[in-house]
Parts: sequence; structure tokens; C-alpha cells
Amino acid sequence: MLRQFAQQPTRRSFLSLSTYKREGPPIAPYLSVKQLISLPETRLTRALSAEWKADPEAAMTRLFEGLPCAPSLAQAQRVTPFMGMMEYPNLHRSVSKPGLALVGDAALSIDPLWGIGCGWALQSAEWLAGSVGRAWMSPTDLDRGLSAYAKRHRSELADHRFLIENFSTGRPFNVIERLTFSAAARDPVCADAFAAFGSRFIGVGRFLRPDALARALWVNARHALSAAKI
Repeated sequence: MLRQFAQQPTRRSFLSLSTYKREGPPIAPYLSVKQLISLPETRLTRALSAEWKADPEAAMTRLFEGLPCAPSLAQAQRVTPFMGMMEYPNLHRSVSKPGLALVGDAALSIDPLWGIGCGWALQSAEWLAGSVGRAWMSPTDLDRGLSAYAKRHRSELADHRFLIENFSTGRPFNVIERLTFSAAARDPVCADAFAAFGSRFIGVGRFLRPDALARALWVNARHALSAAKI
């Protein structure tokens, strides 16, 4: 049955490594150290892959120490093994077939940089339960509910998936991203919209509404004029 679910790899993310360390006395909370780097496959990434494969702990430590305001790991005790993946493909599958459905990463496994895996797993499970919860006794109603779930899943997440996969190539910010991200740093209304979008509470269409883009343009233009007067 699972073979019926078409596995569709798209863009890829490279070089993911995580570990966990503990600082101070035994009662101190755990410090989670996680490094996620999304890069296109180039000579640089192949060289980095070789470096990290040779000595992953030393490579992670060097990278972590270069971060601004990073806590010191010198006195930390590593309590789990390193877990890494040098190539992380973006995968999406058909979320439903007659009598069967997929949720979470089984349906959609994409670049972990954005931290949406657990949230989307719970959200898609809620959509599935709402679509088929009353239809278990009727195969016809069940398949109709599964179709409704697939439609909801696609309508809610397809745009987000496209943007996340597109950014996982390692490309620079595009014009729209530079416009909206910079406006969010300068205006509370734009910041609230960006927070809602980044948290996936609103979709791409709502985040990029004409009035939202117009406000972002106005905010950035006002900032540029103010800077010119100084």
C-alpha cells in the first residue's frame, strides 16, 4: 500500500549536525546545541562535508564558537552522541489514498531550518481527525473525508512548502523577502505580520496581500528618507 504514495524529492538541504550538552551541576537544565546549515551542493559544501566527516565534534565546536554571544562549551559535558545528516532531501508525498492517510513528516519532510516539523505534524493530525472522525463506519464517507483532508493539507501548506524548498537551495533573499523582512525590523505592524507568517499562523497569500506590501514599501521608504536627512 505504501508504494502507492509517490515520493517526490525536490530541493535539498546540506550539512545538518546536532548534539546535546549539559553545563554545571547535575541539576542544571540541558543545553541543546543544534547546527543547521542549508547550502547548495558546491565545491565548498563538499569540502565542508569532508571536514565534518573527519572530526564532527571539532568542526561543530569551531562553528559554534564563531556565533555571536554563543555560550561557552568549554565546561560542557556531551551527553548524547552526534547525530548528523550531510544531505537532507525535501520530500513530499500524496497525503491520502483510499483507506489510508499520512500526517507529519510521512506526508511532508522538508528543510528543518524553519522548525515547523512538530507543529505541522500536530496540525495535519488535527485536520485528519476533523475530516474523518465521524466517518469510520462508512467506506464511502471515509474516502470522502480523506479527500477533504488532502485538499485541506494542500491548501494550507503548499505555498509554505514551495517557499521553504526554494530557500533551501542556499540562494540569497529575493526582492520580496528583503522588502518584508526589513520592514518587519522597522515597524510593529509589519513585525506582527511577519511573526504570524513565520509561525505559520497565516498563509503566503495573506502575508503578501497588496496592502501589506504597500505598507512595507512605505515603511522602508520612510526609513530611507529619514536616513538621507541625517
